Amino acid sequence: MKGAHRLSWPRPSLLLLLLAMLVLLPVYAAPSRLAPGISYAYLFVIDVSQSMNVRDQAVDASRGAALVSRLEAAKLAVDSGLRGLPCGSRASVALFADDETLVLFEPLEICAHYPAMQRVVADISWRMAWAGNSRIDTGIVSAMTEAASRSLKLVFFTDGDQAPYREQVRLNELQAHRGATRGLIVGVGGEQERPIPKLGVHDEIIGWWQPQDAARNGFNPNMAIVMDGFEPAARGTDTASQGPHEHLSALRSEPLQQFAQAAELNYLRLGRNDAYTRALADPHLANFDVAPRDLRMIFGLIAASLMLLAWVLPDRP
Repeated sequence: MKGAHRLSWPRPSLLLLLLAMLVLLPVYAAPSRLAPGISYAYLFVIDVSQSMNVRDQAVDASRGAALVSRLEAAKLAVDSGLRGLPCGSRASVALFADDETLVLFEPLEICAHYPAMQRVVADISWRMAWAGNSRIDTGIVSAMTEAASRSLKLVFFTDGDQAPYREQVRLNELQAHRGATRGLIVGVGGEQERPIPKLGVHDEIIGWWQPQDAARNGFNPNMAIVMDGFEPAARGTDTASQGPHEHLSALRSEPLQQFAQAAELNYLRLGRNDAYTRALADPHLANFDVAPRDLRMIFGLIAASLMLLAWVLPDRP
């Protein structure tokens, strides 16, 4: 009939865009399903001894960011590692001080528990250390034992600085546990010796460790109160200045490499390159098993394909 309007269908491109939006809706529910594939299982161990408070790490030098502490750099590396692992991977986090590794929580699946794990890592502090000394070889053995008991690989962050100072490294205990688990020792710190800071309530620098502090208590600050009651002549200040510079700290790569070789672990230095990321994704450290797999990527690819099709498909006149 004259003057009647014909119904017109929406343009194909508009329909495709609407369909792409519908396909993206399930993404917000974080869909997953059990499926075989590659996954990883790591125990991340962070050295919380006071030498890790030395601020000699450039996390984002490209933006001129200020130097951060070794501890902060290690925490950022753990968080980066957690975010980079595929769904289905499991991880746990532990602290190292004195000669012991303390596991903070049992292994959890990455994707389901990442926010909680991220918060735990962010709250790690040097104040959590239960002793002032640092026997790294024994700490690595403890970490390997904890990791092996949970079927985890090991990622151990430390600057390699031991206190009290040892002229010769001890490898017997590590060799006895050789191959107990695989993984990495990650060296954190600069090559130049720097003074170890004393921190205040808000982690501000209020002073620096002195040679006599190291000499009189083996770099154990808990003994300083006892030594303050001694006469100055008994403090051994002169002999302290002639001994090892335990009040100064740098990355001790050589002993860490020896520890790694003795325990059949790999060693790498934490830096701005992607060696650390590649090491975590090493196929030799991976597991092939059935685990929850994230399906969001599949929905995203379908939506992207529909949007591309809407862009190239000509509309009807």
